[in-house]
Amino acid sequence: MKKNDVSVSLAINGNLLKEKVINSIPTFHLLDDTEFALVIDNMSRTKYAVDVIIDGKNQSHRLILREGEHVNLERWFEDNRKFKFVTYDALKNNPGIANNGNITLKFYKEQSSQPVITHTRWTPYYYDNTDRTIYPRAWPSTSTFVSCASRACASRANYTTGGSIQLVNNALSADTIKTGKTEMGNISNQEFNTDYFSTFEYFPSFEINMKLLPAEFAHYEYKTTNDTRVYCSECGRKIKNGWKYCAGCGKKV
Repeated sequence: MKKNDVSVSLAINGNLLKEKVINSIPTFHLLDDTEFALVIDNMSRTKYAVDVIIDGKNQSHRLILREGEHVNLERWFEDNRKFKFVTYDALKNNPGIANNGNITLKFYKEQSSQPVITHTRWTPYYYDNTDRTIYPRAWPSTSTFVSCASRACASRANYTTGGSIQLVNNALSADTIKTGKTEMGNISNQEFNTDYFSTFEYFPSFEINMKLLPAEFAHYEYKTTNDTRVYCSECGRKIKNGWKYCAGCGKKV
């Protein structure tokens, strides 16, 4: 997805995924327990701070995207854990899953400068009551930046779920649907530095939206604003109207 000379895509193990545009939203289909990265390319001469909103929840930091910068963002800002897409079963029309799979990036243009608190690594954090800007140092060491809002944030590198348990299989009924959201994966080596000087506008200049869906939906029919697209359940090729067999694999439609 590209807007205002900024493009955003999804990668697994360094490989970019092909998107499907469903109802004007770039959509990616992922298997359960898949770790992924957001690949962001700023091809403009503008420096941005970026809100990364996942499953409807805003993180406590902002990513700083420098002019012409390429970023592979693989981890949460609050925890040194990778992004991991997990799937589970839920009731249809359940308002609790309305934001599942939604990823929104809001871009704020650079403004005038002001001093901010600094640190050189992800842990520990230092707090004050003013907005502050934090840089993340990814591989390579100068690739990404983050801006931390005034809300308190803490590292949970040793975070565990203790004795909590989750259901791993479930008997499906006609009233359930497969859904997915982003949770914490394995430990990431991405680190964060601080920017003392950058400040940004209060309101975003634009936003980019994406959708993550379970892989089970990859071959479903999608009703779009213009037409209905049908994909082969065997090979994933688009089926044109009137086809009795898939031109890709020969499976009967």
